[in-house]
Amino acid sequence: MRHAMIAVLCAGLVTASTATGQIVQLTAIDSKCISPGGNNWNDNRLRAYWSGDWVDGFVKFDFSSIPDGSQIISMSLRTFHEEGFGNPLNDPQVRLYRVANDSWARNQNNSHPGLNEVLTPVHNGFPFGNLVPWDWPIDVSAVNWSQDLADDRLSICMRNVQTSYSYVYWHGSDPTPAPPVLTVEYSGGGAFLRISGTCPGRVTVSWSGATPSRPMGIVFASSTGNFTIPGGLCGGTQLGLSSNGLQLVYTGNTGSNGSGQVSSNAGTPACRKYLQMVIADGSPCNTTNVVQIP
Repeated sequence: MRHAMIAVLCAGLVTASTATGQIVQLTAIDSKCISPGGNNWNDNRLRAYWSGDWVDGFVKFDFSSIPDGSQIISMSLRTFHEEGFGNPLNDPQVRLYRVANDSWARNQNNSHPGLNEVLTPVHNGFPFGNLVPWDWPIDVSAVNWSQDLADDRLSICMRNVQTSYSYVYWHGSDPTPAPPVLTVEYSGGGAFLRISGTCPGRVTVSWSGATPSRPMGIVFASSTGNFTIPGGLCGGTQLGLSSNGLQLVYTGNTGSNGSGQVSSNAGTPACRKYLQMVIADGSPCNTTNVVQIP
């Protein structure tokens, strides 16, 4: 792979654009509250409550509009505060969790479905007014979203992690007055490359959705383009990069689940340049989106 990729350093510049995601806004389709002890609240209220035990708020979304195999780029939940009952009371500390068990529903008696991955840090300082929105940016890297994409459902739980009497209320999934909304950015399947950090400094490149356990290489260039690898292992593969400064900067394996990451210190000459991954899993080989070093 290394020799085949190094051999492609020749000209072929045309204009190209970096890959971007699609954005969809999903309105909640269900909500209710359940305590770990199995008590159910089937009103239109999302509670994040503690008084000797938790009362957790659950909200559910229909994921069917996002194709299976898509890569989730970003996600944010917006909830709307419900005024009254002195809430927020005593500075509740609230965190969101993914819920793998989607079998719960309003107007039925459910046991607590459990909590899975942590989606957010702790939030506090909530508003007092009615219908004031609150945004919860979600850490999409914390979850393998394939289950939720396959079964077309995503359940999220909010829990007040402060174990002293405190609570906050949000409006539930009823069409009025203001159901929660989930904004999801995604790419339509295949391998996806992300980059974090700031150049000059420590930069992390992560990937997901690749064919598992295959050789891969990460290629660097000074500009985007439409360069085709002329021969070798990945001959005929078209890159989203130009030949300007083109070089192979990393080789490895996609990982047993098609995801992984690599970190390095990036110097000033690398800043604002471009990266793309090539995966030796076919003829031509597959590629990811192009990312720009921040």
